[in-house]
Amino acid sequence: MIDAHVHLRDWEQKDAETLAHGLSIAARAGLDAVFEMPNTSPLILDRQMTERRIKDADACGIDIFHGIYVGVTSDGEQIAEAVKAWQKFFPRVVGLKLFAGRSTGNLSVIDVNEQKKVFQTLAKLNYRGLIAIHSEKESFFRPELWNPKIPASHNDARPPEAETESVKDMFAFAADANFRGSVHIPHISVPTTVKLVAKNRENMPFSISCGATPHHLFLNTEMMQNPTDVELKVNPPIRSKESANELLELLKNGQIDWIETDHAPHTLRNKRENYASGIPGLPLWPHIPTLLKKEGLSNSTIEDLTHNNIEKCFNFAIPRINSTKNTNLFNEYPINAYGHLVKSL
Repeated sequence: MIDAHVHLRDWEQKDAETLAHGLSIAARAGLDAVFEMPNTSPLILDRQMTERRIKDADACGIDIFHGIYVGVTSDGEQIAEAVKAWQKFFPRVVGLKLFAGRSTGNLSVIDVNEQKKVFQTLAKLNYRGLIAIHSEKESFFRPELWNPKIPASHNDARPPEAETESVKDMFAFAADANFRGSVHIPHISVPTTVKLVAKNRENMPFSISCGATPHHLFLNTEMMQNPTDVELKVNPPIRSKESANELLELLKNGQIDWIETDHAPHTLRNKRENYASGIPGLPLWPHIPTLLKKEGLSNSTIEDLTHNNIEKCFNFAIPRINSTKNTNLFNEYPINAYGHLVKSL
């Protein structure tokens, strides 16, 4: 299994996670590989920081493939450096990452003209790799609706339209720039976005993929009505029960390319007092095949959703480790967002 979307913190965020701990959990969860996001502190934006991260990860001595996304800003010189890092270190650098909406950290490109510039620059550089895009259009945000006493209100403050409209923008900007790489929409959270992806797959000059998280597939806003449920706050938000059920059906019908957890640990204090977005996902991996089998998916489909489709999209093979899976890893983190799911199996 491969988790193509994780945040492993470390460096100035050691209080939340370290590379050694995160990679150890991934290995014990039975994963063959993890692909790490660049919104670390400091950020991973160039060859120097990429090389530093690779050395730090390798020093952990854990038998698992560790891939990295390099972040992009709206600065043309920085984008060129990110592309050079991909060229030098691929497949260790699996692709690039654009935050078209704010999440954890300060790596984001919010202005639509600057987002256009990103794709124009990548096209001029003839970048043919993958760019993953955190897609939330901030002009649709309604922060005044956020009420930490009712954590489900996060779904109203960052509504479904913010995601779908941002993805619509990304496809248009990439097409207008004649971008020829791959666009991946991670942690897709609403059915309307999946349908938009399906509509555009065949008529764009670039390839398109999307991934869904277990929390968007199996959790919903009915589970976020009490103040303590703020521990389930994520970006993009957990959606309604109806939305989650339809998203799961779209996964089962082959409209979503793979499962990715968006593993994003925080300290309990940061979750409860600062309302940080993100939950640990790596401990769920030993249970994911069981969850999918319970939904009627075949072993071959599960293998596609957890390994094969990722290899095809990123265009390189990842060795299978076939390690023993430890199913009791939730106690390694102060937050267990999936306890009720595991109990139901």
